[in-house]
This record gives sequence, C-alpha cells and structure tokens, in this order.
Amino acid sequence: MKSSIRFTLAALMSSLLLSSLSFASDSSRREPPGPPPSFEDSDLNHDGVLTVDEMQGPMAQDFDQIDTNGDSQVTEEELDTFMRSHKPPEPR
Repeated sequence: MKSSIRFTLAALMSSLLLSSLSFASDSSRREPPGPPPSFEDSDLNHDGVLTVDEMQGPMAQDFDQIDTNGDSQVTEEELDTFMRSHKPPEPR
C-alpha cells in the first residue's frame, strides 16, 4: 500500500515538474514583431497625412523624427524615407 502511494506521489510530482518546465520554455519564446501597419491603414480619417494621434506604437515616439518638415503631419514620402533609413531591432 505504501509503495503504491509513493509511486502515485512520484508520478504526480514528475508530471507537475515536466508541465512547469514546458510552460517556462514556451513563455520564453517570442514571435518577432510583424510588419508595421500600412500608411493607408494608419490614416484613420483618410486625409492623406498622419498626425501623432494616428501613429501607433514606437512610430508615435519617433513622430518628430519622421515629420522632417515639422508641419505636425507625416506624409507617405516622409514615412517611406524614415523606414528606409531605420532598420528594425534584431530579434533576441
């Protein structure tokens, strides 16, 4: 009787250990970021330019660098120029 309880406990503990190791390895994997949204998708009011309110994610933080003429609007040409000159960060 004692040996069957020990066996059951050992099996249960092994199962818990393996599932926790599996979870840890899955959570450490990250998918690389996808491509940024297109200019048309970002232009929410369809006026042909992007404002800081229409920019998303890290692009909003770089708005002043992207807006090279300082008119508080980003044209598709300004965005294309910025994207060509800035490489995305390498995945770790």
